[in-house]
Amino acid sequence: MSRLLNISFSKVFTLLIMMLSLNLGNAQKNDQIEIAVLGTLHFNQVHNVNKPNQNFYGNKLQKQLKELLQKLYAFSPDQIYIEREPKSQPKIDSLYKLFETGRTKIQDLENGSGEVYQIGFRLARSLELSAPKCIDYYQSTSQSLLQSG
Repeated sequence: MSRLLNISFSKVFTLLIMMLSLNLGNAQKNDQIEIAVLGTLHFNQVHNVNKPNQNFYGNKLQKQLKELLQKLYAFSPDQIYIEREPKSQPKIDSLYKLFETGRTKIQDLENGSGEVYQIGFRLARSLELSAPKCIDYYQSTSQSLLQSG
């Protein structure tokens, strides 16, 4: 799995995109379901077009993303889940449809440098899947609780 995540964006990873290979409709009682979880930093939070190591539209990181996408493609998930709240699903569906049909490019999307688009949308399209599913639950955490435990 370390080769799968061998992408030098940051040493700190947060859970952002989960790729699940689920086919529950055809699964038998004893069938095993493979699940792959991919964690990355929030690309759009560090994206900087003036720094090659932070420019998610630049050649260097696009090459690394292409390598990662090829490995994820080989896993062949049948559904992709992303860190977005379910209430965002209509927006994600709409943006994905525009992207899937070639009516917009990732770099034209607001926060298009983000991992949802750079990985989630691109992988879903290459696998001819429906739009990634929004499964995040946002709950804020008090900073004092984090400091005091």
